Amino acid sequence: MFLRSRLVYSGNGSELKTSRAYIMVEVMVYLMIASLLLVSILVVFKSSLNIKASIINKIEMREIASVVEDRIRYEINNSIGITRIWGASGNNIDYKNIRKMEYRAYGKLQKEVAYTKYISVEGGNIYVCYSDNKGKYQIGRHIEGMNISEKEDYVKFNIRFKIDKNSYTKDFIVLKKI
Repeated sequence: MFLRSRLVYSGNGSELKTSRAYIMVEVMVYLMIASLLLVSILVVFKSSLNIKASIINKIEMREIASVVEDRIRYEINNSIGITRIWGASGNNIDYKNIRKMEYRAYGKLQKEVAYTKYISVEGGNIYVCYSDNKGKYQIGRHIEGMNISEKEDYVKFNIRFKIDKNSYTKDFIVLKKI
């Protein structure tokens, strides 16, 4: 039976009241179905936005990790050697959670002059610093922690990145100069 057939007045007053009650029930059912559809569409939309944000964060962390790895490789490969490491031993015996790593490097213009430089983690950012207060520059952000394992001929890096609830870990090895 359709809604239109119930709207026709047959002349009896009680049938009209019953017909209006059925119409009211049908309208309520239609409104409930429409609200359920609207809520489900909103939930799907919100979850798709969360997934999009998560994917964007992961892509950003991978890009930052790649830049940080390239810069650390460049700095260590152009250094004379790592001289000192500040930090504490982490959960793993091999890795050490570091705050700052000191190394000696030649200047860009004067290859015979050696400078002391640092790679440091400060407030979620990672910097390359000069010891003679010439400044520092940021090579990465969203750093949760940096661990290293120093061996005779190489250094293993484990850097953790975190944006919101998403995290990413980058592991790489840098060979030392012998």
